[in-house]
Amino acid sequence: MGDIAKGPIGQIGEYEVVFKAGKLVAKASIGAQVGNGILSVKNDLDIEIDGGAILDALKKVIPGEVDDVLLEILKNALKQIP
Repeated sequence: MGDIAKGPIGQIGEYEVVFKAGKLVAKASIGAQVGNGILSVKNDLDIEIDGGAILDALKKVIPGEVDDVLLEILKNALKQIP
């Protein structure tokens, strides 16, 4: 897996961003207890974005600067990440 970032969210959770199977995957998990454990809140969030779509968006933002052949090589390389 292509780790990008991982760490705590204060005292209540953690996050992780990786490239996995051609996608950018962001995960966050938070949880807290309120009122001496009377109320417990937990939530997980998973977001997946196709790696090719990210590269296509970069091409639009940097017009004329990104070679199409390089983009295809990168797209194929991202798909190889387990």
